[in-house]
Amino acid sequence: TKALIALRPSDNIKDYQLKVNYTCAYYDPKENGWSTNGVALLSRNFENGMILCETNHLSLFTLLPEHLFQDNSD
Repeated sequence: TKALIALRPSDNIKDYQLKVNYTCAYYDPKENGWSTNGVALLSRNFENGMILCETNHLSLFTLLPEHLFQDNSD
């Protein structure tokens, strides 16, 4: 089963968000941290500036800068 999650960046970070690509992340208690496993970004420009993601589970979600989840091992 898939679920859609729509989140909007906070208004108090508007200047910062222009330079950052956000993605949906959930809190993974097994890893004791935020994860994007099982989450797919569908749109960064959904209705009224919301970010739309699809997930295969329900949990505690937030928006975090995408670069936190990129593999920098190149």
